Amino acid sequence: MGRIWKMGAEIHPSRWSRLAVLPGMALYNSVMSAVESLRFSRKIAATKIDQPPVFVLGHWRSGSTLLHNLMTSDPQYTYVNMYQTMFPSHFLTTEGFGSILGSPLLPKTRPMDNMEITWDSPQEDEAILCNLCLLSPYLMAAFHSSDSVYNRFFDLLSLSQTELDAWKKSFVYLLKKISFA
Repeated sequence: MGRIWKMGAEIHPSRWSRLAVLPGMALYNSVMSAVESLRFSRKIAATKIDQPPVFVLGHWRSGSTLLHNLMTSDPQYTYVNMYQTMFPSHFLTTEGFGSILGSPLLPKTRPMDNMEITWDSPQEDEAILCNLCLLSPYLMAAFHSSDSVYNRFFDLLSLSQTELDAWKKSFVYLLKKISFA
């Protein structure tokens, strides 16, 4: 993980003002994560995964989002939503009020395809894994000009045993937490 921070993400000067909110959000996320851990860590750890997950695999712009959205309209499936993706460490505690307070900040559509987006919209679990363990090809969003940072995460076979163990631990934690929710 230290290697990633040494790389530095490129941020266009027009977006520097957005950096001002980061210390406050980091403090909020840390405090809420600690609160959620105190409240739910034992219950999440005790949650059993009774059904195997269903994976929707596809290349970007191939229709996998549409398939994902159609599948999640069936009540037998659960999914991670936008709020859970943005705040994976404390959504059990904050989603009720956070999604209401954050609604004015959420764009009405996704920038890449103009699809409607809400806090309840289905999202890809890979985004949460990126937030939880930083072992994800989604790092390309921050390091788009440094493919050496994220390329190897497209194939889990290229991870070291330590990295693979951390990825698996994060994935099982995600499955348990979403099942608990």
